[in-house]
Amino acid sequence: MLGLVHPCKIYNMLMVGAPVIYLGPELSHVTEILQALPPEYPWISVRHGATETMASQIQQLRQKSTGYNRQPPAAVVEKFSQATLLPQLVAVLENQPETPNVKTR
Repeated sequence: MLGLVHPCKIYNMLMVGAPVIYLGPELSHVTEILQALPPEYPWISVRHGATETMASQIQQLRQKSTGYNRQPPAAVVEKFSQATLLPQLVAVLENQPETPNVKTR
C-alpha cells in the first residue's frame, strides 16, 4: 500500500514527543519523517520478519528514551504539518492539466 495509504499516527507521536517504533518497508513516508528527526530523538525502524532485530532495537530504544526531554522536534513537526502540506497539495492539484472528457456508451 506504499504510496496509497499514509499512516497519520506518526504526527501525533511526534507532537507528544513519544518514542517511535516503525515496522514496515525501508522506503516510505514514515522513514522520510524519521530520518528528518534530530539524532537524539528516540526511534527505530525495523523490516517485516526481523523479530530478533526488533527485540534488540527495542532495548536500545528504551535506553535512548531514558531521560529524553520529550519535546516535539518543532522543525520536523512544522515541515510535515497540515498548515505546510495542505497548500502544497492544493498547488499540485491546481497545476494538473485537465483530463479529457471520456465518452461512455
